[in-house]
Amino acid sequence: GFSGSACFNWTYVSCDEVPDTFLIAPNASFGGACQNWTVTSCDAGFALYPPTSANDGECNECSYGYFQPDDNAAVESCSPWSAHDVTFCQSRGADVFEVAFEEGNTTADSICFYCPAGQYIDNQTGVCMDCSAGRFSHGANASHVNFEC
Repeated sequence: GFSGSACFNWTYVSCDEVPDTFLIAPNASFGGACQNWTVTSCDAGFALYPPTSANDGECNECSYGYFQPDDNAAVESCSPWSAHDVTFCQSRGADVFEVAFEEGNTTADSICFYCPAGQYIDNQTGVCMDCSAGRFSHGANASHVNFEC
């Protein structure tokens, strides 16, 4: 509680017993004031450092290789991408070089996928490329070698 003769109306030294609040401007002599939490959820691409009786919540952007897809989420950590890189994807294909990789971002997971018809995979980059004029692939198992289009 408040003690002393100064003209302060600060009565709390802790907000533990005041629900959904945190202590602002704490002072050992005069206590502080409890303020309502303002950050209790985060947008997609961010994880919540949850509010406590000592601090408001804080949103931290997901690091490279991690994502969080939901808006208004009270998620405390970002999830790692399912696929790490083209080598990871290619190691999962029936034919080593048939699976392409699309990098994720802070709001979406990375994916491994087969190139569609009319494209082949560049085994250096893991990117689907259009077949040369006069050539065609049926997709799904399109080889990494352009002449097989």
